[in-house]
Amino acid sequence: MAKFSVLSTQGFASGDIARVELNLATLLAAEANIAHANAGLIAVRQTLNRFLANADGTPLPQLNSQPPRLATRPMPQPL
Repeated sequence: MAKFSVLSTQGFASGDIARVELNLATLLAAEANIAHANAGLIAVRQTLNRFLANADGTPLPQLNSQPPRLATRPMPQPL
């Protein structure tokens, strides 16, 4: 791990480094958005599975994966 600390940015303009950092941040945000969208799609599929069935009455195939647990906001309380 110590090898990473000795890497040099010599030869790179500060703008290049800033662009790389911005691109990395953008990719990390995109990854989080994809995970969130995937969890939403899995939830929709699970909801549909509860209400839909094939013509012979058997339920639709279930997905093998469970959506990741995402932080949720508390529900507003009625007045």
